[in-house]
Amino acid sequence: MKKNVKKLGALVVLASLATTALTACGSSDSLPEVTGKFGETPKISAGKGTAPTKLATKTLEEGKGEVCGENAILNVHYQGQLWDGKEFDGNFGKPAATFPLAGVVKGWQEGLKDAKVGSRTLLVVPPSLGYGDQAMGDKIPANSTLVFVVDIDSCISETQIKKGEEDLKQATPTDQSIPGVKVEGELGAEPKIETSGDLPTQEQHVVLAEGKGEKVKGDDRVLYQLTVKNIADDQTRSTYSQGGTPLLTPSKVSELPPMAFLENVPVGSRVAAYITEQGEGEQPSTQLVAVIDVIGVVKADAETGESK
Repeated sequence: MKKNVKKLGALVVLASLATTALTACGSSDSLPEVTGKFGETPKISAGKGTAPTKLATKTLEEGKGEVCGENAILNVHYQGQLWDGKEFDGNFGKPAATFPLAGVVKGWQEGLKDAKVGSRTLLVVPPSLGYGDQAMGDKIPANSTLVFVVDIDSCISETQIKKGEEDLKQATPTDQSIPGVKVEGELGAEPKIETSGDLPTQEQHVVLAEGKGEKVKGDDRVLYQLTVKNIADDQTRSTYSQGGTPLLTPSKVSELPPMAFLENVPVGSRVAAYITEQGEGEQPSTQLVAVIDVIGVVKADAETGESK
C-alpha cells in the first residue's frame, strides 16, 4: 500500500461490535465473508459471482474512537486479497502500517474517511478505485478487484492536525537562536531563513517557539512541516510551498539522527537546526539550516515499541 544530504534525507525527500453498515453495494450477500475479531488475523472468503463495480464497504466492528477524516494519518493492520480469494498483502502479526490516507488508493480514501479508531472494515475496491489497468508486481493483475479487511489502531486525525497547526500559530517565541542564522516569518507559514558567515563549527538545534501540546517521545513518529536552506547554493525548499502537505518521519525519532533532537519538544513548536557534514573525497561539505514545525505525533505502543 501503498542523511544534510545524507543525514537530512529523511527530512527532505517525502482509525466494539456494533451495527453493520453497508454502502455502495446492493446486498451484503455477495460480499466476502470475514471471521475474526479486531486485532486478529482475519479469514476472508472468496467473493461470490460478479465482483461489484462500485466501492463496497462493510463495518465489521465499529470502534469507539474518533473519526480520523480524509486528511488523517492512519495507523493500521490490514489483510488484502483478490476477489477470487488469493492473498497478496497484509501485516497482521507485524508492526502497524502508518501512512497519510490521502496517499493511498481511492478505494481506501473513500472507504475509510468516516471510520473510527478501533474499527474493523471490509473494503471491496473495484479497479477504477484501485490500480486500474496496471498490474502491481506478480500478485495483483491488471483490472483486479481488491478485497481488504482494515483495522484502524490509531490515527492523527484531521481534527488533531488542524489543532496542531493552530497551536503552532499560538506558540510562545523563545530567546534562543543559532549564531549566523536568522529565521523570520509568521508561525504556521513558510519561514524565511537568512545566514551569515558567522556560522557554528558544530551542529546545533534550538526551539524558536514552544508549543503547548504533548511532548515528543523517542519512540514516536512525528508529523511536521519542513523548510530547508542549502547554504552552498542559497536555495530554500519548503513543504509549505510544495503543496503544504506535512511529512511523516519514516521511523521513530530516536532512530533518526537528524530528528532525535525533537524528543521532549511539544507539539506546536518551531525548531531550527544547523546541520553540517564533511564531504568524502572530492565531495563538498554540506551545510544546511532546517526549520521544523511540529504538527503531531504517532504514539508508540509502550509494550511492543511499535507505532500505533
